[in-house]
Amino acid sequence: INTDPRFMGIVTPAKVELKSAKTISAWSDYYYDSKDILDSRPALVENSFGKGKAFLVTVFEYPAHPGMMPFSKDIIRTILAGEQGGIRIQSNDRVRYAVYSTVSENHGKTITVIYFLNTDSNNDAIVKLWSKGKKSPSFIIAACEMKIAYLFDDIIVIPENRHINLKKWLTKTYSHELAFYSLKKQDLLVFNSGKEKNDINISCQKFLLRPEASKIIKIKRLVNPNYKNFYASDFLEEPYIKNGDPRTPY
Repeated sequence: INTDPRFMGIVTPAKVELKSAKTISAWSDYYYDSKDILDSRPALVENSFGKGKAFLVTVFEYPAHPGMMPFSKDIIRTILAGEQGGIRIQSNDRVRYAVYSTVSENHGKTITVIYFLNTDSNNDAIVKLWSKGKKSPSFIIAACEMKIAYLFDDIIVIPENRHINLKKWLTKTYSHELAFYSLKKQDLLVFNSGKEKNDINISCQKFLLRPEASKIIKIKRLVNPNYKNFYASDFLEEPYIKNGDPRTPY
């Protein structure tokens, strides 16, 4: 090849006769190749059959070949971007997250709960939660710490402290009434990811939240009567053991 090196690596393209497939990507040695020339040198083709689609990379090298690695990585990156779910996060790769669904006892509607874990033992993580094409304001997860977020239809609630449980959720069209059990008084970040304004009532604090707007409110400590022991101030403290066996760690 008497031109600049191929941007995606040196490979051996196959000669392909297209019937029902269409060219998605093509091999090129020049900047100004016409569409006809590119169609004659496909690198990736797509063929539709019924409700399915088949993709074929038209090259003789295997996917991990040095000449194919840039193209293979680009295909994987593109597929992963297209297969993301309706909930995503934007942060560094040390933050892990899991999405769970539960049903509200008060209303019978589905509540989505997202758990975040910062696996970095030294550094805090800055995180944004992506839902329905909208990103929440940034929030911080301390090193080796966990946070949770609640998703009530279009309303996202991110507590400052993870020791919290939902007490009540009552909802009408663009209206939400919420209450939480909390181990301590704390801030809640409330974000509207929808396209309509919502009337919010959290622990008797009423406010209007416009689309893509956020607000921080404070809630008081509220003990769940069914789990009083877990709310004790010394619940996580280990009792002192006198005259323990020195041959064991206890």
